[in-house]
Amino acid sequence: TGGIAEHSPEVRARVSDHFAFLGVTLDEDRNQANPVDADLSGVGATVPVLIVHAREELAIARNAFRVAAR
Repeated sequence: TGGIAEHSPEVRARVSDHFAFLGVTLDEDRNQANPVDADLSGVGATVPVLIVHAREELAIARNAFRVAAR
């Protein structure tokens, strides 16, 4: 979900609620802590709920290096 859910515990919680029927549960304390690269799965979750920092600047830098190295 890019920067939207990456930086918003409220958005993550609201989106996760819509997928509860699939076994998605969110640990509210970990979600509110707004971690980077963490497992936010709640008790009884049957699928992992992960938050992963996008690191777009790293991907851009790698691509720029490849082009410049040609």
